[in-house]
Formats: sequence, structure tokens, C-alpha cells
Amino acid sequence: PNLGLAPLAGFESKRVSIAFDIVDLSGLFSADYIGEFYSNKPPIYSFLLSIFLKLINSSIEFAVRLPSALCVLFTAIISLYKLAWIKNNASFFISLLLILSPISIYYGRLAELEIFYAALIYLSFTDCIKFFFKNNNNNLLISASILQGIAFIIKGPIGIFMLLVFIIFKSNSLQEIIKVFKIIFPYFFIICIGYFLVPLALGAMSTRILLQEIYVRFFWSFSLRRFFCERLLALSLALVPSFIALNNWNVINKNFSFIYKYCSSLLLLFFLIPGFQADYLAPALILVIIPSGITLSNLLSSKNYIKVWPLLLSLLFVGNISSLILPNYANKQSNISQAKSVILDGLKNVNYSSNLFPKRILLTNRAKYIAPYLYNAKEKFVLKTLSSENLKNELYKTPSNKFFLI
Repeated sequence: PNLGLAPLAGFESKRVSIAFDIVDLSGLFSADYIGEFYSNKPPIYSFLLSIFLKLINSSIEFAVRLPSALCVLFTAIISLYKLAWIKNNASFFISLLLILSPISIYYGRLAELEIFYAALIYLSFTDCIKFFFKNNNNNLLISASILQGIAFIIKGPIGIFMLLVFIIFKSNSLQEIIKVFKIIFPYFFIICIGYFLVPLALGAMSTRILLQEIYVRFFWSFSLRRFFCERLLALSLALVPSFIALNNWNVINKNFSFIYKYCSSLLLLFFLIPGFQADYLAPALILVIIPSGITLSNLLSSKNYIKVWPLLLSLLFVGNISSLILPNYANKQSNISQAKSVILDGLKNVNYSSNLFPKRILLTNRAKYIAPYLYNAKEKFVLKTLSSENLKNELYKTPSNKFFLI
């Protein structure tokens, strides 16, 4: 409900603008962002959004946020079957928490790739966990490797790092580590190298820019205000699953309590990164849901209902608080909505039939959020972005004075 209630904000606008620029299968490997080559991340996620924009005859906001909501639901359903071997119907409660946890409520309502990235890593761990705790079937490792390969090309290396560290700690010997790595690495590298070789060979992707992006994200420090805000958001997302897992520690067996300790260590490690962003924790936080669901199922099976009610109330409370800080509901969105209406209404009132009408629109960095709505306008515009710092100089260099500047 209400996926299309508020205008796009932040990185949502970037993903959707890239999606509008994608017209064929080459958009899987390279894409433009407001007239310029986009090299920050592979555009696979925006390619998916472009399909939904073409298939769904609804508002832009609803069409591009629907994939994230569906991802949460499908992940919960798949998890229900992948973890069915755990006792006390724990897979049901794990799936329930997947849908109701703040991490899903927050990222599952955004036109952003975090929930897809976290879901792929989560599902790869369900296979790896079954391999070590239940059944040493090599097909489970192959499945985990393929899912991690897809996650890597969507966003980055955090998932495969998490999985390899987990394998090292859970293996009984060096020989077992080597054996598992021999199964995982070939499939992972085939997917990753196969994907990146195509655009690099065609000159559609810059290795230098990709490495520079990794450096910026991990070592560039934020302002003091954002430094604390990112960590506060991460803690609010972690609160409910952590509280459930810790509520009755003795009802989790040592294998699953290890998952909680492992994810907690990752949380502390990520916090030390100067350029830490709350979305870095999404894969670890969604993984904590497994021991949390087991705790909940064990409490219910032992008919310890007194301890269950505070957990459910905290889940509902934090879930609702999380929804209030969503970009969908933030107060600042009212200003963005008003600005969007003013700009679009102004363009509608211009005489489009005139030959002198400028079809070029120049956007400053602060106005990029409006781009998806201009792509979707009845009239087709040529969009270009300008850096706000050197705006006057860039305007003087513009060959034609027939343009709108937003």
C-alpha cells in the first residue's frame, strides 16, 4: 500500500533516470545518467526497473518501488522452504520476521538495490548454513556461489567477504576450507569475470572509475552530522532482530547463536569505516533474522507467551517508527512534491507548438531528482546536468541559448 504516495527522492531518482535511458539489452552492461555515461555501479538493477516501467501502467513511483516490495515477499517464501529443516517450524517465524522487520519495511519500499543485494546474500547463507549444519551437499555450495556472484555484480564485495569469513570459522580443518573454496570460487569467478569482461572489452566500463568508487565509499569521511545519522539509522534497523535474539539466549543452539555473534562482529567492524553508510549493514541485519526467528519459535513452542508479547509489541512499535523516517513519509518530501508540481505545471503551460520552444533542459545537481518526471513527460526533452559549483562558466560555454535551466 502507498508505494506511489510520495515523489522519488535521493538515489531513487538516479536509479529511475538510468532506467529511462535504457532501451535495449545493452543496458545490462552500460547506461547513461542524464546524458552522461554512468560508471558508479553496473546498471542491472536499473535494467529491471526499466522493465517494470514499460509493463506497469501506473505512477512512476509505484512501478519502480514494486520490485523491492515483491523481493521481500519472494525472499520470505523461498526462505520458508530453504530453512524448513529447522525444528519447531522456525522457518515460518523467520519468514514472518523477514516481512515485518524494520530492515524490510525500510528498504522494501524504496526504488533502490539494497533489498535485492541483501536478499541474494541472505539466500546464499541459507544454503551455506544447511551445508554446515545439516547436509554436506556440494550443490548447496554451488547455489550459494552463484547467488553471491550475482550480488557482487549488482553492488559489491561485502557479501562474498561475509560468506568466506563464515566458512573459515565454521570449517573443522584447513582441508575442509580448501575443499569448500574449490567449489565456491570457480562459479563465483565465472559469473563475475564473464559479466565484467563484456563491457570492459567494449570500452563501456572504466576499471579506474570502479576502483575509485570503492576507495571513496570506504575511506572518504562524511560530515560529523551524517557520520552520526548513518549509525543511528543502522542501530534503529538492528534493534528488533537483536532484541529478539538476545531475549532468551539459551533457546538458540550454538550453531545459530554463532550467526548472531558473527553478524554483531560485522556490525562493529563496519561502524569503524569512516565512509560507513547504514545500507552496508543490510546483509548482516537480514541474516540476524534467522536466530531471531528460531528464538521466537522456541518461545512459542514452550508456551512462554509472557516473553513473546513484549517482542511483538516492540516489533510493531519500531516498525511504525521506521515507516515515519522513510523517504516515502519524510516531511521534506512535501517541499519536493511542491517543487515538482511547479516545474511540471510551468512546462505544460508553455507553447509547445512554437519552433522556438527549447527542448533542451539543463539540470543543476540539486535538481536531478526531477529528471525521472521529465523523462516521463508527454514532450521528449534532451536533458543534461551541470555542476552547481561552476554553473556560470558552464552556461557561457553552452553553444545554444535555447534551453531551460532548472
